[in-house]
Amino acid sequence: MLLPLVASAETLEINGINYDVDPEAKTATVISKSSGSYSGSIVIPKTITFKISNAK
Repeated sequence: MLLPLVASAETLEINGINYDVDPEAKTATVISKSSGSYSGSIVIPKTITFKISNAK
């Protein structure tokens, strides 16, 4: 039996920057803000630390 793979990604905001994180791949991608835009000097850290809730 083949089961479909479901990508488990979550959107987080850390220090004013929005990320699309993939815990399985251990990646984070900066994404646009839901309203407005980034302005001024934006510092994207080399790494981020986050905790994903398993609640549904």
